[in-house]
Amino acid sequence: MKKVVCFLVLIFVGEMANAQSKNTNELLEIQQSLAEFIAKEKFSDKETTIGLSDISMRPELIFKLNQAAKDFQRITRSNNASQADLLEVLGEGLDRFKDVYLKLDTEDRELIGNYFEELMDIVGLESSDGQLNNFVYGLGNFNLKN
Repeated sequence: MKKVVCFLVLIFVGEMANAQSKNTNELLEIQQSLAEFIAKEKFSDKETTIGLSDISMRPELIFKLNQAAKDFQRITRSNNASQADLLEVLGEGLDRFKDVYLKLDTEDRELIGNYFEELMDIVGLESSDGQLNNFVYGLGNFNLKN
């Protein structure tokens, strides 16, 4: 009986270690993908046929996107980030664009939205809970005040 119990304990411990290792590997992959996102060229003519309506805004928009990616890096460093936490970080990232929102046309906002979708894919956030649509299409819930 003791051998069976010991065997079951060893199996359980082994499974827990395997799950822990998998979570660690997933976290490392997320962190690496976010670092690659930060490093990659954004709003380039090679990347999109649309292009920015005002190319002079490119550095500021890239900075804001990279800040959002860094926020996702921060929140995903541990395995404790909930979907609600990720949604909050998404909202904070979109809010960074409030000061330039009226300078962006719909195609610009679609490009930015595509980058945020990429970030969502990286961190495993399946839905923006309407935040992206509100941002891209100027729907009522995207507050331009403050």
